[in-house]
Amino acid sequence: MADEAANQAGGDAPSPGGLAAIIRLALAVVIVAATAGGGYFTARAFSRPAKAEATTEAPAEPSEKGKEKEKEGHGKEGEAGSTGEFKCYKMDSIIANLNEPRLARYIRATVVLSIKTSDFKVVESELEANKSRIKDWMTRYLMGCTLDDVRGRDNHNRIRKEIQASLNEQLWPKQRPLIAEIFFEEFNVQ
Repeated sequence: MADEAANQAGGDAPSPGGLAAIIRLALAVVIVAATAGGGYFTARAFSRPAKAEATTEAPAEPSEKGKEKEKEGHGKEGEAGSTGEFKCYKMDSIIANLNEPRLARYIRATVVLSIKTSDFKVVESELEANKSRIKDWMTRYLMGCTLDDVRGRDNHNRIRKEIQASLNEQLWPKQRPLIAEIFFEEFNVQ
């Protein structure tokens, strides 16, 4: 008791038991701070800064006119919705396992094609004649993607453009592209 009273009065150094408690407390504070700081910096390292998104290229999201076309063009598979200059053709849904070695992940996508009204009959007949081949190609294409390949807006837009370019090349290799735009009515990854 006398030692404790002397220590409180500003006397000698703390007792060995008190020193151990102070060291444990300091160590606990350092561990908590390091863990919190590590989590903060890890999250920042793996997330995209908000400024980077704002300065990227203009999104390839459909314009207001394109959104109207897409909404009007949804019907049963193979049916087209007319919006004046463009018609939409909804394809069958595609379900494919992603190329992920550790986890079983799959993607379900429904593609809607935007086609000029003047070209619609030609495109529709070509799509119907090659429906199985197109569905097989799209399934294999998506099976080759990893989870990182299908995440985010930039990858979503890249996939849309690649599907559009490939379908135009497969179906009309030496002609002008007849598929004006690709929309995803559904794009779910699980």
